[in-house]
Amino acid sequence: YFQPVIEKLEYATPEIIGKAPFVIVEGVSDYYALTLAIKLLKLTTSFRLIPGVGSGASDPVISLLLGRGEEFSVLLDDDAAGLKEADRYREKWFLEEDSIFTLHKVSPDFKEKQIEGFLTSESLTRISKHLEQSKLPTKKQIGWYLAEMCAVEHPQDALCPETLKNLEKIIKFLELRHKKS
Repeated sequence: YFQPVIEKLEYATPEIIGKAPFVIVEGVSDYYALTLAIKLLKLTTSFRLIPGVGSGASDPVISLLLGRGEEFSVLLDDDAAGLKEADRYREKWFLEEDSIFTLHKVSPDFKEKQIEGFLTSESLTRISKHLEQSKLPTKKQIGWYLAEMCAVEHPQDALCPETLKNLEKIIKFLELRHKKS
């Protein structure tokens, strides 16, 4: 309905937003982990990631994307909060079953998992070394590290192979899901 108006106004989506399809992820650490994996694995994706601010706080982004008529999906952790919010989003926003999913849908191996749970002890050790500390990093420090590594031009060895393998499964699932639509 709005396409003629959009064309008449010569509206162009700002480059910083990117073009659909979009994938809303649960949090900023999830966003940076997947973005870093895409960078390290040198993958090209047909979707754009949008960071959420928690499993139950993506309503404003969903509302915006629905209002713009954009194609999108929501990826949540497969924990109690993620499962609960996936159901709530479907009901509140009248979304299709397949547009909101948890990590378990990506792989049965990911049942009850969170994306940050894919950081192996080897990856956590790399983060601690980078931070020049002997103890394991906090969730906030992990987020800072992932963000910093996304900004670095050549972040080789930022994550261990096992961590990258799990993140790659998620990225490939999202790619297949959005290529179908």
